Amino acid sequence: MIFRNKIKTRFEKSFNGDIWRILLSDNHMLLEIRNQEIKEVSFSVADTQKYELVSENIQLGEKFWTGVEEFVYPYIIFHGFTKPDMPFHKGVFVYSISEKKLIFSNDELVFRFMIKDRIYCYRQLFESQHFYAVSLTTGEILEDIGTDNNHVNKLLDESRAAEDYSLYRFPVIAKDEREYEIVKLITENIPGVAPLLPEFIEYRHYIIFSYNVLKNQKSDIYLCIYDTKKKKVVRNDLINKDLSKPLHDSFFMFRNILYVIRNRKTIILTEIEDE
Repeated sequence: MIFRNKIKTRFEKSFNGDIWRILLSDNHMLLEIRNQEIKEVSFSVADTQKYELVSENIQLGEKFWTGVEEFVYPYIIFHGFTKPDMPFHKGVFVYSISEKKLIFSNDELVFRFMIKDRIYCYRQLFESQHFYAVSLTTGEILEDIGTDNNHVNKLLDESRAAEDYSLYRFPVIAKDEREYEIVKLITENIPGVAPLLPEFIEYRHYIIFSYNVLKNQKSDIYLCIYDTKKKKVVRNDLINKDLSKPLHDSFFMFRNILYVIRNRKTIILTEIEDE
C-alpha cells in the first residue's frame, strides 16, 4: 500500500517587512508589506494555483502612506490619505498587474465600493458628497449620481450582498469539550503551555489550532494540525517566537489551502489534499 502525504507546503516567501494584509482574488493573493523602520510599504502578488510570485515590490510615488481599497485581479485599487497619521482615505489609483503601471489616477475622489467593473466613489463637498460610478479599467465617468444618498445606499447593499465568504475558514475559540480534550492531550506534557483559549479551524477530519508556550516571560506560538481519524499530530510548527504578548490572527483557510504568517514576515501556503 502506498501512503501519500496529504498535507504539503506549496509556497513560502519571506519579506523585508511585516505582512500587514492579505487579499485574495481569482486564484491570486495580494500581500501588503509594511516596514515600520524605514517607513515604506510595498505590495506583492502570487499565483495561488501555480504557487509562484507574479509581481513583487509594487510601490506608488508615496512610499508609506498608501493602502489598498480593493483587489480585483489583475487590478489593485489603491488609496492615499488626507494627511499622514490620519485614517481618512483620499484618492483612487488603479494599478494593472499585467501592465505593471497605474492606468487610472484621481487625487480628489474617494473610494466607496465596487460592483463588477464599476468603482463607486465620491468627491467631498462642503456638507455633502457627490457620487460617481467610474470604469475600473479607464477611469471614465460612467454615471454621475450626484448627492442621491438613497440610490447610493441601495447600490451599497447590492455590493455587500454579492460578497461571498463561504470558502473562507477563520479561527474561532474552542467551543466544545472534544476540542479542549484534544488540546490537552497534545500539550499537557509541554512545559510552559499558557492557559489561553485555543483558536480552532476544523476542516474535514483535521483540527488546526494555535497554542502559546511561555519562556522567560516571552511567548512562542505553535500551529498544530491534528488528524482526528488517525488520532495523532501530523504537523506542529513554531510560527512566532519570543513575543512580548500572544499574537493572534496568524492563520486562516481558503478552499483547501492553509495560509500562515510566520514571525510576521513569512507567508506559507499549505495544501490539505482531499481524500
